[in-house]
Amino acid sequence: MILDTNAISAMSHEDKEIEVVVQEAVQLYLSVPVLGEYQYGLINSRHQKSLEGWLDQLKLSWPVLTLDVMT
Repeated sequence: MILDTNAISAMSHEDKEIEVVVQEAVQLYLSVPVLGEYQYGLINSRHQKSLEGWLDQLKLSWPVLTLDVMT
């Protein structure tokens, strides 16, 4: 399952519904665009420092899918 920005945001707020989905998933992935969107959103967040550390741990826990162009 590839998590989108809304799912990552819900996880950062410890949303119980997303926690159930994450626990039931066979494999979780992050994508470069989602990480970029979330990091951009952190720029003006008052929780920037703690959430950046949390996001770093997430990136170490799950594979990050990169983009390539197929011709």
